[in-house]
Amino acid sequence: MLRSLLMTGSQATGFLSRIHPLSKLFLSLALFSYTLAVRSPYSLAAVYLTLLVFLGGSGLVRPALQMFLPSLLVGAGMFFVSFLLGGTLADASVFALRILIFFQAFIIFGATTSPASFLRSLHALKLPPPLCMGLLIVLRFIPVLAAEMKAIALSYSLRKKANRLSLPLFYRGIMVPFVYRLFTLADDLTLALHVRGFGNNPRPTSFRQVSLHGRDVLFLAAGLLALTALHKLTGNL
Repeated sequence: MLRSLLMTGSQATGFLSRIHPLSKLFLSLALFSYTLAVRSPYSLAAVYLTLLVFLGGSGLVRPALQMFLPSLLVGAGMFFVSFLLGGTLADASVFALRILIFFQAFIIFGATTSPASFLRSLHALKLPPPLCMGLLIVLRFIPVLAAEMKAIALSYSLRKKANRLSLPLFYRGIMVPFVYRLFTLADDLTLALHVRGFGNNPRPTSFRQVSLHGRDVLFLAAGLLALTALHKLTGNL
C-alpha cells in the first residue's frame, strides 16, 4: 500500500503536484496535530468529510480509496476497544475519527510528491546532505523491502500446507531469506552511494530547482484557514 502510494506520488499530474512539497507536508502535519488536540467528534467528523471532498476534487480518489478500508478497520477496532474499556460513545468516536483522518491526511503529501521532489525541496533549505539522503532512503527503502517480503511470502506459500506449519521450516523459508535480502539491499544501497560519490561534494546540486511561490503560501494559508473555520463552526456542538 505504501509502495503504491509513493508510485502515485511520482506520477501525479494534478494541481497538487505543482505545490511545494513542504507546503503540503506542513498542511498534513497540521491536520495530524489538530486531530490530537481536539476532542469534539463533530469537529473531527466535519474535518474528515471536508478532507474526503478535497481529495476527491483534487483527483486523488484512488489513493483515498486505497486508504479507506485499512483506516476503517483500524478505526472500528479503536472504537470498540475504547467503548468496551468504559469510554463514552463520544470518546470512542473521537478515537475512531482520529485514525480515519491520520490515514487520509498524508495523502495530500504522499500521493502527490515524488521522493526526488521532496529531496530537492530539502536541498533548497540548505539542510545537511546526510539528513536529506537519509529521508530519501527511508522513502525508497520501505517499499522495496515490502516488495521483497511479499515475494518471499509468495514463494513460501507454494510449499505444502502441512510443511508450512513447521516452525523450523518457517524460520528457514521466511526469516532467513528476509534477513539475507535485508543485508544485500543494504550493501547495494551502500555501493550505489559510493558510485554516485555521496559525501565528496559538500554542496550537492539539483537537476531541477524547487522554489517556494506565492501559490504555495496561499495553499497552506487556505488550508489552515479552512481548518480554523471548521473548528469554529463545530467546536461548540
